[in-house]
Amino acid sequence: MFWSKKHPISLNFLHDGEFFIPVPYHEICAEILKDPRLSTQEQADLKKFSHFLQEHYHYDYHAELKTLKQAFTPFDPDSESVWKKDYTEEEKQKFRQEFLQSTTRLLKASNYRLLSEEELNECLRLQPYGGLSITVNTDAFDVFHVYYRGVRKTQKIHKKLYFLKNTQETLELKRIFVLAQYKKEYHHKILVKLFRDVPVENMKILAPEVRMGLPIFDRFKIGGTILGSIFTPFYKILYAATLSWWVFLTFLCFFIFALIKGILGFFNSRTRCLQVYSSSLYHQNLSNNFGAITTLIDQAEEQEAKEAFLAYSFLYLHREKAWNDVQLKHLIENWFSENFDFPIYFEVDDALQKLHKKNLIVKIPISPLSSDAQETPSEREASVNQNTHKNLTLKETSEHTFSEDLSQDSKKSALFPSSEETYYRVYNIPSSLRRLDENWDTLWLYNNDLSSDSDALAQ
Repeated sequence: MFWSKKHPISLNFLHDGEFFIPVPYHEICAEILKDPRLSTQEQADLKKFSHFLQEHYHYDYHAELKTLKQAFTPFDPDSESVWKKDYTEEEKQKFRQEFLQSTTRLLKASNYRLLSEEELNECLRLQPYGGLSITVNTDAFDVFHVYYRGVRKTQKIHKKLYFLKNTQETLELKRIFVLAQYKKEYHHKILVKLFRDVPVENMKILAPEVRMGLPIFDRFKIGGTILGSIFTPFYKILYAATLSWWVFLTFLCFFIFALIKGILGFFNSRTRCLQVYSSSLYHQNLSNNFGAITTLIDQAEEQEAKEAFLAYSFLYLHREKAWNDVQLKHLIENWFSENFDFPIYFEVDDALQKLHKKNLIVKIPISPLSSDAQETPSEREASVNQNTHKNLTLKETSEHTFSEDLSQDSKKSALFPSSEETYYRVYNIPSSLRRLDENWDTLWLYNNDLSSDSDALAQ
């Protein structure tokens, strides 16, 4: 790996699996709709379901966006408002905590991963390629959190000398989200930034409080030039002064020229380093402050829709067989690898909870030793309906029981079967569409409370 030769740092945590699904929602839907088990009518209905499900999450996160916008108003440096309310410190503290908590929740929903303090320090110990010497100051912050999503291996070409190039393998983070809160002496300012395609060794360039230094090679070059321009001609100038004033002035001019050249070399190197720094920020910065929050809302909305749609679709496509959460997880992961040639770690428990909240799923506990596990599809359907009438739907199951079931060890195997497994089924597509529409109809009830006959002009 790129750090094994140059940096005594492992960065093994970047190889851990992540729940981010790096394929657009519409591409996933299109691939699932190609399944030959779907009839023409089922394809049309499932496509409607995918759109309707996405609309539900769009509405949910639009409400989250309005809440975040209100909480960020006292700290927004990019506000266009000509009037600002003078908030008290208590109000600011309340909004500050609300904003940080909501943003953290959104980052989790978007499948970002938080770098721990130890992991962040490992990344910040790396020096960027190009020779920039950068020191990060985190003492100015009460909160300095860095989240990342999407780790990819990539090849970078770096110039070692003027004409020699070196190809280096590195890890690139597709998205980095910086969430920081300054200390009291800096008025508790909040900083929000979103970056893209950042090599891990360049992460410290993204920090808000940095101190830059010249590369070691430039330091030696500039120092040697200045020292040489001072000490080498010095004895020649003294010797020339004993010979002739014209010789003395000639050597003095050469001395001043060499000294100016060394000083200009320093400023040129400094300008080049600043150009590398600003170029990295310009090309890798996606958005700042509330623009970053708006992007995050969009990412969370899409990730939620992907997970819910994948779980629903595979439970529906494979409805002839009972599936527990671990089997469903492996089924989706294998399909994803086969169709998109990219491994993912599907967060099955979170996906099942999403279907539960939308009232689209049924769970039935089945003993592996009972005859229920060997039922035919028709017998199992009758069993599902019977158990549904016995209040075994997820909607009527307590939240504590559902979370308890999903918190079981995801690594359980057939060698240690539990005495009772949970089996999941979804409603058919027309029923699911009806249930989503029913949920949608309960959002606004004004049309139900009044009739059009009661409409009247304002008096």
